[in-house]
Amino acid sequence: MITYPASLVGKTKLDTYNFDANDNPLFGKYSNRFQNVEYQPVLSITLGLPPLSGDEALDLVAFLVQRDNFMLGPPGYVGPTGLGNALVRGADQAGTSINTDNWTDANTQVMRSALWIEINGQINILTAPVITDGSRRASLNLAIPQMISPPDNQPINYSTPQGLWRVTTERRWSIDEIMTYRTSFQITQIFT
Repeated sequence: MITYPASLVGKTKLDTYNFDANDNPLFGKYSNRFQNVEYQPVLSITLGLPPLSGDEALDLVAFLVQRDNFMLGPPGYVGPTGLGNALVRGADQAGTSINTDNWTDANTQVMRSALWIEINGQINILTAPVITDGSRRASLNLAIPQMISPPDNQPINYSTPQGLWRVTTERRWSIDEIMTYRTSFQITQIFT
């Protein structure tokens, strides 16, 4: 498994991220009626880089010419710390709600909505605050359905979440007369 070049992590910015969960009925061109079409939700991110030169540019080119999946967390994201060793509570969970336990504090809001987390190699975004009960258990409400059911006691990574990605746009860059490289590209989360 390759990783995003470490020399570029601090320079990479998140230009846009798109969550596509289109499950609206479509009008059938040939059937003349509405049809329900199920789509797998997709998280896509467009990454932008400032002009690069020297070794950083070579790291970028070497990364872009590879045709492999890679691990990456949200650029510039710093997650919370000190919340305990939160774990998945119970196997065979999928969908947009995951039961958890082993949080540090009971009867409190431990995370706010819109934070990133990672469960079983899938990066996700919380759609509601995480509030623990008296037994330090909580339910996570997720923007993207958990596609691969995590095992019982799977750790939840909330401080340095990463996901498995693939570059989904054409791999292009430009070089000017003083050998400065420029690029932006889109990546899409994949599930294995």
